Amino acid sequence: TLFNSQSMLADNYKTGVIKTALGLDFVMSQNLPTHTVGPLGGTPVVNGANQGLINAGAVDNPYAATTSLITNGWTAAAATRLNVGDVITLGTGGGVGVYAVNPETKAQVGTSAAELQRFVVTATVASDGAGNLTAVIAPAIIAGGAYQNVSSRPAAGATITIVSGSANVAYPQNILWHREALTFVSPDQELPKGMDMAYTASMADDGGISLRFVRGFDITNNRFISRFDVLWGIGVTKPEWAVRRTS
Repeated sequence: TLFNSQSMLADNYKTGVIKTALGLDFVMSQNLPTHTVGPLGGTPVVNGANQGLINAGAVDNPYAATTSLITNGWTAAAATRLNVGDVITLGTGGGVGVYAVNPETKAQVGTSAAELQRFVVTATVASDGAGNLTAVIAPAIIAGGAYQNVSSRPAAGATITIVSGSANVAYPQNILWHREALTFVSPDQELPKGMDMAYTASMADDGGISLRFVRGFDITNNRFISRFDVLWGIGVTKPEWAVRRTS
């Protein structure tokens, strides 16, 4: 009953929608995507020590880089599979856990399983007949330098835990993001000369969309031709500022 905005709580109650809470602006959709976890199987571990990068200084875009992680211990053959979007952690088998670090100080954030760095599988992959599997994961494992994101590179035998859910189960995927995680652009376009009409409207309040209208006369067919054009693009400029929440 303390420290709550009564008008906001009343609005939530009347509309049946939580609009702002926990520092987030909520948006509801009936069309949430789902993710189906791979069949999994076996007791997977990292096959080979010190995979990943010591320093990502020579990488063009460290935030978009990936690591091809060599693993074994899976159930043999294609019945075992990691799907795109599966999330894994690299635990303390072999004596070293791959923990997340503070992005500014690079200090390890903790020692519990919850503080292990999480990696998402970027390509579906199946185990071979000997239970080997090489998974492409993001972010890349970077254990030093300005782009360091883990406490250390994995040890040989580090345990692999799938934290995205149970095998073969589909889960709705929510998305949480900072407004600067994505960038939307819509540039103004050139206005041609000699037209009956040529006009550009920029709708800054609607996300900065720039619309061009041009009307010209078709002398062959005796008619006015009008056209509207919009150029736009969107990019994930800070992927580390957006996360999935499985429900």
